[in-house]
Amino acid sequence: GKEEKEKEEEDCVKYETSLLPFADSPEPIMFSMNANDHNFQIQIFSSIKAWEENTLKLRGNRVIVYLDSCRNVPKMDFFDESDPYVIMSLGEPEYSGGSHIGSRIKRAVLKEKKATLNVVERWPTFLDEPDPVWRSARDLGERHDENESLHIELWDEDESSPDDRIGVLNVPVKDVQILPNHTKLDIVSFKKGKEKLTCDIKISLIPPLLYAPRKTIYFIRHGQSVWNKAQADKDARGMMSQVDHPLDQTGVNQALGLQKKILDGGPDADELLSVEGIISSPLTRAFQTCMIAAHPVTKTGKTIFLQPSCREKRNLGGRDSAGDCIGQEILIKAKTNCVEHLGQETANTIFDNYKYDFAEVEKKWWTDVEVMNVFRRRLYDFIQRIRFCNFEKILVVGHSHFFRALLCEHMHPTNPTSYIAHEMKKKVIANCAVARVHFDFLNHPTEFVNDVEMMFGTGLE
Repeated sequence: GKEEKEKEEEDCVKYETSLLPFADSPEPIMFSMNANDHNFQIQIFSSIKAWEENTLKLRGNRVIVYLDSCRNVPKMDFFDESDPYVIMSLGEPEYSGGSHIGSRIKRAVLKEKKATLNVVERWPTFLDEPDPVWRSARDLGERHDENESLHIELWDEDESSPDDRIGVLNVPVKDVQILPNHTKLDIVSFKKGKEKLTCDIKISLIPPLLYAPRKTIYFIRHGQSVWNKAQADKDARGMMSQVDHPLDQTGVNQALGLQKKILDGGPDADELLSVEGIISSPLTRAFQTCMIAAHPVTKTGKTIFLQPSCREKRNLGGRDSAGDCIGQEILIKAKTNCVEHLGQETANTIFDNYKYDFAEVEKKWWTDVEVMNVFRRRLYDFIQRIRFCNFEKILVVGHSHFFRALLCEHMHPTNPTSYIAHEMKKKVIANCAVARVHFDFLNHPTEFVNDVEMMFGTGLE
């Protein structure tokens, strides 16, 4: 009607200018605008080509390497299998190894003969694993020469002695295939006695324009678990009676409550239903929450990825954060426990005939104790997975301390919602609460969390 049309005109911000001077310009037109006391800028490009060229200036020369897996890692220790990790850089660095991630080192550019800065990136360690699977990517910086090589080092981590370098490989960047194809390379280890040992490694390149540099993550904390209840009641026996505690009845009810809010509809529900990817911690309480609370999302046919990198931090004596199942056993345990609370028919509806990705939980995916630097490496790995995956909107079901660490370490200081990160130093996200988190990797490579909002009327506790 007439009143609605007048209201729309009041809310509309108008800006008129002649576009003729910019018709063939490769540079964008910048407009500073104001609406409801909010200042913002708009970029207008004269063509798709101009936009692509401008974007390539920011991202086009970057080398993003996807490390898929390694097979037949040589056994470097006398009693146990190797604990492999991988380090990569563009060109051979002055120093490789150690525990640094994203550390900057000087190197000589091959033809220009001048020092510059480049990045050495590390992928996490797998304990006693001859066939590690990483499936994650890293940004190694800008390529300055079309003939530049990718420097790859495979290491065996040792606690009580210096790490063993298993092997080194240099391959021209131009010879590495683009994802989803993989380049399979052989790494020949240093001689061990009189024997030369070999293993293979699979890598790919991710085109800089293939992934979105800005992401929206919808983070759901699991419902109340048996451990949470026992801890609140100071029931040591209940806390120590098992590992990987499932949801209790209260936790199941909390998950059902969130499910109802999604089914009731509204802006928050519509937004959550639009996610492109679903990730769950493989710990039982998180996986159960994912399948119950987010059932309106999971039943749309999207694959549910069980991702160990977003599991809870394992403290000394923290039996709730130690796993006891791998692969399909995780699904069986979660469903069996839900049968006790929901009945067989409802449990079948929630868990059966869905697409699951168990690739990264087919072997032991938890650790006995996790010191802070190891936890930070895992947190960093999770962030890089989010950054370079081909989803822009992702649902992640996980844990309070993991989420707190992500916010506190990576919140941009000028963010107007940074108070939430400060609050989380004293509080945690409530059971089955939902937080919308905006990541901006293009402008803020480390302090990339630039907005946090609680959804569905949930909050901290």
